[in-house]
Amino acid sequence: MNNLTIFQDHTRNLQPLPQKNPHVTTLLAVGGWNEGSRKYSDMAATSAGRKRFAQLAAEFVERYGFGGLDLDWEYPTQREGRPQDKDNFVLLLKELRASLSAKGLELSVAVGADPNMLGVAYDAAGIAEHVDLVNLMAFDFYTAATSNITAPNAPLGSSFGAYSVERSVEQWLAAGVPAEKLVVGVPLYARTYTLADPARHGVGAPALGPGAPGAVTQEPGYLTIYELCMIIEDESWDLSEENGIYFAYKGDQWATYEPLTEIRKKAQYVVKKGLAGVMVWPLESDDVSGVCGHGSSPLLRELNKGLGRI
Repeated sequence: MNNLTIFQDHTRNLQPLPQKNPHVTTLLAVGGWNEGSRKYSDMAATSAGRKRFAQLAAEFVERYGFGGLDLDWEYPTQREGRPQDKDNFVLLLKELRASLSAKGLELSVAVGADPNMLGVAYDAAGIAEHVDLVNLMAFDFYTAATSNITAPNAPLGSSFGAYSVERSVEQWLAAGVPAEKLVVGVPLYARTYTLADPARHGVGAPALGPGAPGAVTQEPGYLTIYELCMIIEDESWDLSEENGIYFAYKGDQWATYEPLTEIRKKAQYVVKKGLAGVMVWPLESDDVSGVCGHGSSPLLRELNKGLGRI
């Protein structure tokens, strides 16, 4: 089975959703971490490249029945990109806006939440001018790949270090993104570490690297919520909290996660700030089957409660 066949199968599963719920719009996401940055930098470097990409993207989205496109270039000017990417990104979005709008289609963009990247990789006001939504990937502030101490994945406030959801949101708002266009990303997974000393297991403890991979995802440093809850129960991990940062540990393994109460707080923060809403990554990492004892998809349910939707 080739990639196009797989894509078409997934598309057929999505197409009935807008008919079942008129409030649902399905967008086709292009890009992501594994796609890298170089190819987007090359394409966006010329007017012809930008125009051709925009035309093909709009035709593809329309052909397969999507309501729009979400562009996830990770990241302009970074990872073998060009300094000119910051400006070229806005020009690319302008072309996409024109091509998609002509077909009645929407455009959103995913952006990194690292405060050090804003201004270097992104012209926030320029981006906001051409898109319907700006999806702020407000997670992975700290991971075992970037930190040699245990640290929270996506803290709402600044109880640890310089990075937090609140700080990133404030910076993007101040840089020119209207609140009604800004969407806050919420992770549905835990980040894990291997402790240098099992006796030192608090926040900020020395770490040797990522934690052991989960049985399902098989990715070091990463556990879905259902993987984590099963490990905690089966292996009798200890649970703890420091200054609003929640974590679990056993032996040399350490995981940071957000309980249901914290998930709801993030949604309430979005409402308080008048933001556009929340997005999650990745959807399948929630406890869809309810194996953790909180019912099906408890994280999504708490987000909806915090948003006042249920």
